[in-house]
Parts: sequence; C-alpha cells; structure tokens
Amino acid sequence: MRAGRILVNDKLNPVGNKKSKKKGITVSIAAGFLLALFIRNFLIFPHTLTTDYMSPSLPKGKTVYITPLARYSGLETGDIVLIKHPYNNTHFFSRVIGLPGDKISIKDKKILKNGRILHNFPKSNNILGSSFSTRDQLPDTYIKENTFFVLGDNWEKSPDSRTLGPVSAVNLAGKVIF
Repeated sequence: MRAGRILVNDKLNPVGNKKSKKKGITVSIAAGFLLALFIRNFLIFPHTLTTDYMSPSLPKGKTVYITPLARYSGLETGDIVLIKHPYNNTHFFSRVIGLPGDKISIKDKKILKNGRILHNFPKSNNILGSSFSTRDQLPDTYIKENTFFVLGDNWEKSPDSRTLGPVSAVNLAGKVIF
C-alpha cells in the first residue's frame, strides 16, 4: 500500500474521499448551529433597548447582553432584568427593587423597602418625578415567593410593578449582565 491511500472494499482509495469530507463539514456545521442555539437560549443573548424606560442608566438604542440563567439563580436588589409583559407580547427592562419576603410601599413619592427609604436607587433623592399620579402612592405590598417588585429607572414612563403588580419569575426573560 502506498502512502496517502487506504484499502476500502479491496480497492485502493485516496485518504479522505469527497463523501467523508462533505459529511465532516455537515457534521461540523450542525454542531456549530446546535452550540449557537444552546448559547443563545440558555447562556447569553443580545437585546437592544427600544424604549427609554431605563433611561438614564440604559438609554434607548443601547444593546445589552442577557443571561436567561438568572431565572434559576438568585437575583439581587438593583439587578436589571428583561421582563415578558404579562398582558401582551412585548418585553421591557426594569430594576429589581423587592425580593420575595420584602415589603414595598410608595409614600409621598418615596420608595420604602421594609419600612426604610430606598436610597440606592439610580434616581437622585429617590423621589419620583415632578408630576403626581396614582402610581406615586402605593400601599404596603408584600412580595411573595417566586415574584419580584420591579421599577423602571424612568419612573414617569415605565410599566412596572406599580401598575402590573409583582412580576412572576415565569415572566423573567433574563438578567442584564453587561
């Protein structure tokens, strides 16, 4: 047998015939596609903000990366999450304010978490915008297991837990990681 040839069915064929090369390329493409699909659905995916609900922290048009794994691991106060709107087929971003077991209220446009004014929220002085609406007052809301209280950084425009109530973990599409 000469170098570069193999014996197949009692005949000498060149190593790496066309059929095996095509099969190898097809398997590589399929494996790459499945890996990309796995990464996109379970590890990380990009999303561009289409609203100014998180402005000024995340302006409209900014692309962020989200991990869906956050649905299964602990979220913390201050995390920014992508939420599937419970009543229509849209998504929006909000910041986690209340975790299961917390008590959230809004009094005189000030957000209280477990009876204390929330000072580390991105808006200065933790006071809602200058106009006053029914969303500016909220009685004590106790956050149940597997739900979260969320607020958009742009309080005047954002759909959030003030109108939707606490958001179920089922409606969390993921957490912004960068």
